[in-house]
Amino acid sequence: MGKKTFSPGETVFEEGELITKACRVHKGKLGLEWKWPAWQPVYVYPSMIVGHVESLMELEALFSLIVYEEAEVEFLEADDIMFTNDTNLANEALNSLGTLLENVIIQRFIGINLSPEETMYQAFDTFVKRGDKNMAIDTYSRFLQQYPSSEYVDEMLKVIQGIFMDQNVEADLPDDEKTAYEYLISRIHSVDPQENLVFLKAFEKKFPESEYLVDVMSMQINEYDKLGDEYQLNFFIRKILYNYPRTPQAKEALYYLIHLQRRLGDPEWYENVIRFFLTYDDEEKESMLKKYIERE
Repeated sequence: MGKKTFSPGETVFEEGELITKACRVHKGKLGLEWKWPAWQPVYVYPSMIVGHVESLMELEALFSLIVYEEAEVEFLEADDIMFTNDTNLANEALNSLGTLLENVIIQRFIGINLSPEETMYQAFDTFVKRGDKNMAIDTYSRFLQQYPSSEYVDEMLKVIQGIFMDQNVEADLPDDEKTAYEYLISRIHSVDPQENLVFLKAFEKKFPESEYLVDVMSMQINEYDKLGDEYQLNFFIRKILYNYPRTPQAKEALYYLIHLQRRLGDPEWYENVIRFFLTYDDEEKESMLKKYIERE
């Protein structure tokens, strides 16, 4: 048994490669990309094991295992997994097999008469029902990027908020607005954006007329940016611009919106640059926006 570190873009297993040892992920994020182009990739996280069946049966890989974020993996003999006394290893092997088998069933059978959009939604629904937070959030983020106007978007968002964000956190906030805001600031330093959003949304719900609300919305934008949730980014940016148009937070929100729209190829970014020039006085930001226009 030995561990090895891989950099983003490197391949752990190549499609068609004879797999002799299984791969146990200890760190990072990888993608299992099937040989069939129409099949969606499976995200692989720490505590997942890939290649167990292939190494046991001496089979060639029907997939490539590609590193998305720097990863540390351990290569295990099939017998080391089959006859292990390590309960954690045994559970990881069983859970990983279940995850991959479920993915194959969804894509091979359930997805036969479904569009790619519906297939991805079905995968999301499956991960939610199983309580697989990471897979559900990743599927939701990919869904937003590929189908931002889908009828499923609002429903998926409600599910994410309902299941992965405790809607009763509001009870933990003090009743005094200022005290609650100070408490909020002390609680949103978690590395988990979802956890931070729990408290931010709780404050917004409990104090809808608060003088601190624009700051809370700005913080929500920061957390959704970490998640890559462009749907929610657009929603809160426009909410600030509409309700607090002359505030410093609105200036930052519009500046961010221009970058977001330009990255997505939304032609509205040019109109918003003009709007920024007419509304705000910020030489540094104006200089950068002028460069954008000149490049076009």
